[in-house]
Amino acid sequence: MLGIATWFRGIRARILLVLAAPLAALVIVQVIGATSLRAVDERVGSLVETNIPGVVLSYEIELAARQMLMVTQEALLDYDPDSRGRKLERARAASQSLAENFDSLAGMDLSERSSQLLPKLRSTGDDLVSVLAPVWDYLSRNTMLANEEAQAILENEVPAKVAALDEQFEVFAGVRDESIDQAASEASASLASFSRVSLLATIIALAVSGTLGLFLANRLAGRINMISRRVREIAAGHGRLEDRRIGWRDSTELGSLVEAFDAFCETVTGIVNRFDEAAREVSSVGNDLAAASTEMTASLAEQAEQVSDISESTESMASQASEAAEAARHAAEASSHAREAAVEGRDTLARLIESMDSTRAAVSDGAASVTELGRRSEEIGQIIQVIDEIAEQTNLLALNAAIEAARAGEHGRGFAVVADEVRKLAERTQQATEQVTATVREIQAGTRTAVGLMDRGTGLAESGVQLSRGTSAAIERIFAEVRRSAERIEDVSSVLDQNRALSDAIRQRTGTISSAAGQQAQVSEETSRYANTLSDKAVELRSIIEDFRADRSAV
Repeated sequence: MLGIATWFRGIRARILLVLAAPLAALVIVQVIGATSLRAVDERVGSLVETNIPGVVLSYEIELAARQMLMVTQEALLDYDPDSRGRKLERARAASQSLAENFDSLAGMDLSERSSQLLPKLRSTGDDLVSVLAPVWDYLSRNTMLANEEAQAILENEVPAKVAALDEQFEVFAGVRDESIDQAASEASASLASFSRVSLLATIIALAVSGTLGLFLANRLAGRINMISRRVREIAAGHGRLEDRRIGWRDSTELGSLVEAFDAFCETVTGIVNRFDEAAREVSSVGNDLAAASTEMTASLAEQAEQVSDISESTESMASQASEAAEAARHAAEASSHAREAAVEGRDTLARLIESMDSTRAAVSDGAASVTELGRRSEEIGQIIQVIDEIAEQTNLLALNAAIEAARAGEHGRGFAVVADEVRKLAERTQQATEQVTATVREIQAGTRTAVGLMDRGTGLAESGVQLSRGTSAAIERIFAEVRRSAERIEDVSSVLDQNRALSDAIRQRTGTISSAAGQQAQVSEETSRYANTLSDKAVELRSIIEDFRADRSAV
C-alpha cells in the first residue's frame, strides 16, 4: 500500500493524470460517435437490403420485357419454321421470367411509394404480354395472312404498350433514386454532427491537458534546473564534490535522482583519490620503462648490423648459385637437343634399313620375275620353231598341190589358185615367225642382262643393310651416352636449384630478421617515447586532480 501511495505521488502519476483527462474526454466522444455511426450504419444497411435487390429486379424486369419484344420482332422476320419456333419459345420464356420477377419484387420490403407504384407497373407489363400473346399465336401458324395480322398488331398496338411500360419504369426508378438520396443525406448529416462534436471535445481536452501540463512542467523545471546547475558546476571543476551535494528530499522521482546524485558525488570523490595514487605509480613505471627502452634500442641496433653482414654474404652466395644453375640449365638444354637429334637419327636410320630391306626384297622379286620371263621366252621360241616347221610343210604341200593342179589341166585350175594362196600364207607365216624369233632372242638377251644386274643390286642392298645396322648400333650407343650425360646434368642443375632456393630462403630470413630488428628498434623508440609521454600525462593528471580538489567556488 505504501508503494502504491508513493507511486501516485510521483511524476509519472501526475503526467498520467495530465494525459488521462483529454483521453477520457476523447473516449466519451468516441463512444457517442460510435453510437451515432452504428445508427447510420443500420440505416444504410437497411437501405441496401431494401433497395439494392429491388434495383436489380427492376433492371431484370425491364431487360425481360425488352428481350420479349425483340425476340418477337426477330420471329416475325424469320420464315424458317424451326428457327421461328425456337424464337417464339424464347419470347414465351421471357414473359414467364417477367412474371416471376414481378412476383419476387412484390415479396420484398419496398418503400411505401415503391409499393404503391409496383401494381401499376406490373399491370402495364401484363398488358404488353396480353398484346404479344396473339402475335405469338399468329407467328406459330407461319402463314402469310397470320404474319400480316402479327405485323399489324406489332405496328399498331405494341408501341403504345411499350411507351406506357417505359414511362412506368421511369417513375419507379425516380422513386427508388429519391429513397436512396434521402438515406444518403441522413447518413451525411449524422456524420457531420459527429465530426462537430468530436472536434469540440478534442479542443476542450487539449485545453485541459495544456493547462495541467504547463502547471506540472513549471513545478518540475525549477527542481530540474537546480540539479542541472550543480552538475554544470561539477563539470566546470568548481569546488570539491562533497560540497556540491543538494541534500533536500522529495517523494517524487526527483527525490530519488537527488539521492543518487549525492551518492555519485561521494563515489567520484573516492575514485579521484584512487586516480591520484594510480597517477603516482604510472609516473614511476613510465620512467623505468623509458630507461629500459633506451637500453633495448642500443642492443637492437647492434643486432641489426650483424644481420646486415649475414644478409650481404648470403646475397653473394645466392648470386653465385644462380649463375651456376643458369649454366647447368644451358648444358641441360644442349644435352636435351643432342638427345633429340640422336633419337631423330636413330629413327631415320631405322626407316632407311626398313626401306633397304624392302628394296632388296623387291629386287629379288624382280629377278625372279625376269628369270621367269626368260624361261617363258624360250618356250615361245620353241613354239615359234614348231610353227616355222608347220609353215615349211605347208609350203611343200602347196607346191605339191600346184604340181597336181598343173597335171589336171583345166579341171585343176581352181585348186591351183587355192594352192597358190596357201603357199603365200605359208611364206608370210615364215616371215612373221622369223621376226618373232628375232624379237624373242633380243628379249632373252635383255632378260639375261637384267637378271645379272638384279643379282648385283641384291648383293649391294644386302651390303647396305649390314652397314646400316652397324651404324644403328653405334647411334644407339651414342644415344645411351647422351641420355646418361643429360641425366647427370639435370641432377647437377637440380642440386644447384636447391642451393639457390636455400640461399634465397636464407636471404629472405635474414631480410625478415633485419626488418624485424628494425621494427623492434622503432617499437623500442616508440615505447621510450610513449613512456615519456605516459610520465608527462601522469604528472598532468596529478595536477588536474589537485586542481579538482581545490575549492574554486569563488571563481
